[in-house]
Amino acid sequence: MTRTSAYRLGLIALLTGCSAPGTDADGKKAISGPPNTSAAGTSAAPRTSAAPDATTAAPGATAAPTVANPVASSKPSASSATTSNPEPSTNGSIGPGTPQVLADGLLFPGRIALNAGKLFFASRVGYPATQGLEELWTVATSGGPAQLLATPGNVSGLAYVNDEVWIAAGSQRAVLRIDATSGAALGSITTDGAPYQVATNSTTAFASLYDATEKPALVSIPHSTRAPGVLWGSAEHGLPLWLNATDAALFFTTQPHLGTSSVFRIDLATGSATELAVFDKELGAVEVVGNTIWFTVQGDNAVWQRDLTNNTSMKFATIPGAWAVRADGDYLYVSGRPEYCTRTEPDAGAVYRVPLAGGTPEKIADRLRCPSQLVADAKGLYWINNGTWAGTSAVAPLEDGAVLFLPRSE
Repeated sequence: MTRTSAYRLGLIALLTGCSAPGTDADGKKAISGPPNTSAAGTSAAPRTSAAPDATTAAPGATAAPTVANPVASSKPSASSATTSNPEPSTNGSIGPGTPQVLADGLLFPGRIALNAGKLFFASRVGYPATQGLEELWTVATSGGPAQLLATPGNVSGLAYVNDEVWIAAGSQRAVLRIDATSGAALGSITTDGAPYQVATNSTTAFASLYDATEKPALVSIPHSTRAPGVLWGSAEHGLPLWLNATDAALFFTTQPHLGTSSVFRIDLATGSATELAVFDKELGAVEVVGNTIWFTVQGDNAVWQRDLTNNTSMKFATIPGAWAVRADGDYLYVSGRPEYCTRTEPDAGAVYRVPLAGGTPEKIADRLRCPSQLVADAKGLYWINNGTWAGTSAVAPLEDGAVLFLPRSE
């Protein structure tokens, strides 16, 4: 088992009821720094800290993109993908620079969602905590105090849907709906399995399920009816770990199963699934712009690119610990976390940018504690620092997770 796979299994164990990461003797979170709540349940202002240093030096081990082939690749259908995602912004590039801290003092925060000047993210409550208890927080992209929205249980994935935050709550075997302004619980959507991730396009949400009746699965949930229906399932493949939805297609990568991981595309008009590529390494996030997708090969420190029109794949860039990707303007932004959030080298993470046309990666922020998912808007790039974790439920992680922002240049 790779260190990345062990890390994944540890996180899933935490989400399904094992002890979750830093409480006091009574099992309650010690109030040592925001985000947190006072005894009255009101939000405290985020704790400020020195921002990580940034550098423009390119990593010495990074080579220019080279053409290569996956271990195996099934031939996709002739139809090409289209996307309803907004085209990447062309209003200046992002970084290099010193990231601004929007919130810190977080206990292994998870996914992040962005809409209309607000970021939504989750942070664990304590260690151990019943059913992996987590809080849902929001903070303005312009800064200011973080606001506690809800304590929904566990949050393994989240997405913004029509003034609501939809949460993949594996321990409750449901997708929870939370009002994005008041934090009020609006109900839950029961699923046949434990939701792990959730993504959305303009009309439909999608959730990956583990511990389903027969096999890992994906369900589609129309915003209008909120009635889940099975979209995909395969006992021959692992759990879908990263999802990216457009109005035309759903793209996802799978957890390693029987030694391989895959990249899939599901045509949402026909429901047909195409396995785009197969690797003998664990895969990470997938990004799509038009007829091109990028995804990370975590065990190979690499970002790959696939042309959906010509059905060709190539290694796009080599980046230490390549994890998540986000296309914006003329660049692909990549988070790198070579030590998988452990305490061996807690500040080994970095964020890079690579020209979409190809070229040498440039490090735009470094000394980061396990940077994860990336989101962007007209202001710049935002990401979660997961912080450090010992890789076992027997040792509490540190409360050093954060939400960071790197502004766009003029």
